[in-house]
Amino acid sequence: MLIIVLIQHLENEEVIKITREKSLTVGELLTKVYIGLKEKSPYKIKTIVLPKAVFTEIEDHSDPRQTRFAYMKYLSLVLIQLDKTWAIGLGEVSGGDAAGFYNKDILAIEIPNNVDTERLTLLIKESICFENSLVFGMENGSLEVALSSRFFHKITKLKQRVEKHILKLGSNRSTSQPIMRYKENLVPFLIDSIVEILNKA
Repeated sequence: MLIIVLIQHLENEEVIKITREKSLTVGELLTKVYIGLKEKSPYKIKTIVLPKAVFTEIEDHSDPRQTRFAYMKYLSLVLIQLDKTWAIGLGEVSGGDAAGFYNKDILAIEIPNNVDTERLTLLIKESICFENSLVFGMENGSLEVALSSRFFHKITKLKQRVEKHILKLGSNRSTSQPIMRYKENLVPFLIDSIVEILNKA
């Protein structure tokens, strides 16, 4: 699977000066964006809590000795009405070691009117390899979009504007590797951008 880095790690000399401003990890960022869409969007129809977790495959790490897949797991969806009806989900990575490179994603599925839970579950399962993901986060803190995503071209146009919201590099306690962190004001920007993108999709 080919993925395009939306926000890459900056070299040390390019890192924006560290301040006391509160910063967000990529997982916190995507969670806040999802909550914003769920609780603050005037376009919201309703929230659907799925009867049980639904998984979609994001990568195959299998080899001749063992089968290993990475998944995104979804527990609920928020429906929003724009020109079309969209089901938005916050994915949680699953799959043990095979999923270690990933964090969360924001899924957006175009749905027909009066869709039932069974159909929604099938649509999530069919969204393999981030095909319907707006953005996803990596374990190292980068924000990315898959080339296979239906939103690829529109999301990549946001790159320069998103870069302005990078706050600093944090540090992974276990590996001492740099972790990208983001300004909180990136949240409303992404919410507005997602609504605009979906409205024109």
